[in-house]
This record gives sequence, structure tokens and C-alpha cells, in this order.
Amino acid sequence: MGLALRVALFCGTALLGAAALGAPSQGATFVVSGNLPADTAWTLSGSPYTLEGDVRVPPGIHLEIDAGVTVYAPFAGRIIVEGDLGVRGASGNGVTLAPGPSEGSWGGITVNGTGNATIANATITRPDTGVAVNTTGFVLITDTLIQRVLDEGVSVVGDSGGVVLRDVTIQQGVTALRAFDGRSNVSALRVTFTQMLDYLRYYVSSQRLAALRDAPPESRAGLWAEFLRDTDPVPQTPAHEGLRDHFSRIAQANVRFREEGQPGWLTDRGRVMVALGQPDQIYEPTISNVGQRGRSLIWEYRDHRLQVVFIDQTGFGRWRMTLPSESEFEAVVRRIIPQ
Repeated sequence: MGLALRVALFCGTALLGAAALGAPSQGATFVVSGNLPADTAWTLSGSPYTLEGDVRVPPGIHLEIDAGVTVYAPFAGRIIVEGDLGVRGASGNGVTLAPGPSEGSWGGITVNGTGNATIANATITRPDTGVAVNTTGFVLITDTLIQRVLDEGVSVVGDSGGVVLRDVTIQQGVTALRAFDGRSNVSALRVTFTQMLDYLRYYVSSQRLAALRDAPPESRAGLWAEFLRDTDPVPQTPAHEGLRDHFSRIAQANVRFREEGQPGWLTDRGRVMVALGQPDQIYEPTISNVGQRGRSLIWEYRDHRLQVVFIDQTGFGRWRMTLPSESEFEAVVRRIIPQ
């Protein structure tokens, strides 16, 4: 299972006609503009789906788009997500989102408020902006082509809960990726399958990761799907809330705790945040222990009855856990991580 990640911008021209997008079938479904009233699935039997304007996924509502589905927006509409969106394309059987079988443009996907979106194996053609993110929720885009973009491929505004791009290609457009006006928390790194598992060291046990790492390449896809099912804390929803929150903490740690030559999530403070989340209290004692050099910082986790002490011996903000704190932290991690 290849999990290489890339974000690329190509400036060449691409000609894509009706044959490439596919023609409407007898199962065509028209979607009226406005709010989806309930959890909704757009399935292959109803494809293509034609949006008659902006379609909004309100808070608490889930929209699932199955593999092989085509979505047209000939009236410049958008999919506006304030609840949850799952675009579930598969390798060789992706989801197509386009203005229509002929020329034109459409508004793309917008994720607002506290909305969450997972977009996998999709082709997004001729959007004004492919995916516009203005949410405190989490957005994951994988194995996706955003092409013939009129403005921005991916736009992130304000403080997001985390935006992860893996194996995303953006063709044309004024800007491939734009993040502004806050902490965007965007992660766009090139990773292999093994490196992806490294990100999960504080999510599941080392034994579970070893089983995935040691699996032959032909078995990885099935084992990964099983892993996602087993670790999804709310399987009734299209989002994987556990991984969403986990990668959101990694993105925040990378922004807040980065040190020279080391990503933020691998620093001592980053490791603690990824494993345990935000502390209940942070304080800096005014008096250090006798014989202790440098400033100290204490993170308190009441539920775990844990105080993590960091020391900055250099004065340059390179905070390191004390040996007793590291031992106590690792003991808590072993206790709470699923086996």
C-alpha cells in the first residue's frame, strides 16, 4: 500500500473533454440547493449527482460520497460542509467532482465552522477553489487530483484543527496552497507506509504497529482497513474521529514546538501533547529546585494524576523532560494506549 505524499503544482495546460469526465447515466440524480435534512449517502446507483446550487451539510449531518460516484455542479454551486463529509473513492475507482461534462467552473468544497472532511481518491476538476478550509475541525485529503484550478487548490483561513495532505496533486491555478490569517496547522509531507506508522506511535501499541510494519506489501491494504475499523471510536459516523484528533494534535505540535532540525511533534513537549492532548494547567514556577539549572515548566494532567516537568537549561526555549517525568509519562502512555 503506497502512502507516499506529494503536493505539486503543474503549470502546463490540460485538455479534458466530456469523454474523460463521463456522460450522464440513466441513474442521474438532481440535488436541490439548500441544507441536507438528514445523513445522506450518494451511491453509485444514483450517479451522476447534479447540484442545482449550493448544497450545505449542516452541523450534526453526514454526507458520504461512495467510490465511483460523479458529482456535477453546472450552476457554479458548492458543497458547504459544517457537519461531516466523507469522499470515499478507491484506487482505480475514484470520485469525480466537476462543473459538468462540458466546460464551466464550480465553487468546489468549502469546510466551515466546526466541520470535518475526509477526501480520498478524488478528482476535483475546474473549481474556483478546490477545497476551502475555514474550520476548527479536521480535514484530511489523500490520493487526490485537483486540476484546472481557477484560483487556489487548497485554501486555509484562520486557526484550523489540522489539515493533512497526503499524495495530493494540484495542477494549474494561481496558487496551489494558501494558508493565512491564523494557525493553519497544515501538514504536507512525503511519507512512506512505514513512516506513516511512525506517526501512530502514541495512538496504538508498538505490537499493533509492528504487525502492520512487518506485513508483506500485498497484505497491507487489508490490514490497514482492519486497523481503521478497529480503532474508530465512533464507527457510526463517516469520519474517523480518533485519527482526526490524533493528526490534529500532531499538526498543532508542529506549529507550536518546532525546533531546529526536529519537527515539533517529536520534541518533548510535542510528544506529550500528541499522546495526552492539551494539559489541564501550565505554570512556570518562580523558584527552581536547588542545583537545577535553567527555567522549569510544569504541565498538569489531572485525570492521569501526572505532572510533567520540563527544563530549559540553555535559555533558548529547548524544553526537555526531567528523567523522573519522562519515566512517569511513558508509564501513563503504556496504560492508556490500546493494545
